[in-house]
Amino acid sequence: MEEEKKYKYAEFGKLARKWRKTKYGDIKTFSKVTGIPEPLLYQYEIGRSFPSIENFITICQHLDKSPSYMLSPFIELNHQEQEILTIYEETGLREMLQDEEVASRLKFTLMGFQLLYQTKKHFNHSGDVMSYLNVLKEKLFEEGQLKKIK
Repeated sequence: MEEEKKYKYAEFGKLARKWRKTKYGDIKTFSKVTGIPEPLLYQYEIGRSFPSIENFITICQHLDKSPSYMLSPFIELNHQEQEILTIYEETGLREMLQDEEVASRLKFTLMGFQLLYQTKKHFNHSGDVMSYLNVLKEKLFEEGQLKKIK
């Protein structure tokens, strides 16, 4: 039995095929919905070619997947980052955001990350987030803005 040829964009194709099958079933239906010809979609799904930017955006929109998720096979992510991206994409964030408590917590968390990013950038810290938080904590203790708990 001949081994299937591995194309350059095969990992993108696997993701596209997986979510297309989940949401639309056959390629014919997906082609009608997106306006992208079936043969072209097939080329994308086997990884022989990569979509134009217009087709890429169309595919992401119709599959309800972010461009970063669909490009994740080409982005160097550590294991934890890949897990977070996968969880984010597979848990139906839109449905989760219908819950007011979840939406509030997410907003608060995002604001915290934004604050961390801004202060990390301000202090020109190039290490990881945990080392930065420790540096920031010590700086706040030194300036008297935080009191150590005894």
